[in-house]
Amino acid sequence: MNGAIAMTPSLENYIDVLYELDGEHAQVRVTDLAQRLSIAKASVNQAVMSLVKLGYAIHDKYGPIKLTEKGAAYARELQKRHAVLKTFFSDILNVDADIADKDACIIEHVISQATIAKLIDYLEVHENLNLDLSKGTKGLATRQLITLDKLRPGISAKIIRIAVRGRLRQRIMDMGILPDTDILVEKVAPLGDPVEVRVKGYALALRGSEANSIIVEIIKTKS
Repeated sequence: MNGAIAMTPSLENYIDVLYELDGEHAQVRVTDLAQRLSIAKASVNQAVMSLVKLGYAIHDKYGPIKLTEKGAAYARELQKRHAVLKTFFSDILNVDADIADKDACIIEHVISQATIAKLIDYLEVHENLNLDLSKGTKGLATRQLITLDKLRPGISAKIIRIAVRGRLRQRIMDMGILPDTDILVEKVAPLGDPVEVRVKGYALALRGSEANSIIVEIIKTKS
């Protein structure tokens, strides 16, 4: 077992940042990671090598870094944990949004799947009550909200919540569609199914029933 590589909170952070950078740039290089994390390129190279050995990334020497499907799935799981924690802290406990975000960044790497599952169940039960309150929702009750299926192509929006439970909710979140994430509607089929969207640089096709379950706030229209 000597020399075996184990997943650590530090490596999880690399996966998280790689996923974000991949949605911002055509190619992600060691320099990009070093700049984003404010650390030396030597440390980045060592971490990337570990991710490659674990099967989470692909990296040829001096070439770009790319998450594998396994790595992208892991990143989406991390983002889901973050979104659940941040929502719980800010909307249920009324913690300041910036503090909630920072705390979620720390806890997402150590919290168990069992606890996250319980938090999701709790938020599903209390979600409607929470959104109906004018206090403690950071102004959410006064926003003009709309379901994703009602948006026209070229419109960007911020995902507020997933208004469905069970397997459908899980499927939507597994695609990386999470609260506080920006989403752009690119194309809508004549009958409204599917709806083609872009999230963090990734193109996705949503069923009408999925798009109808996603509550968003319009950000801007495409120029």
